[in-house]
Amino acid sequence: MRFNAPKKMTWWIACTLLILGVVAFLLPLLGVGLPWVWLPTLFFFASAVLYAAATALKGL
Repeated sequence: MRFNAPKKMTWWIACTLLILGVVAFLLPLLGVGLPWVWLPTLFFFASAVLYAAATALKGL
């Protein structure tokens, strides 16, 4: 079984961005103000694009 390094790295970067997006989304609910309101949306959008790219890449 061969693993595709670009696909794996793209998947892990997208996973990290998704976690950052969830944290940035939850911080205002906990009372921490963010100077950039659009930051969670940017993280979610970037992770969605990278997950789509990782899905399109061949390999495991």
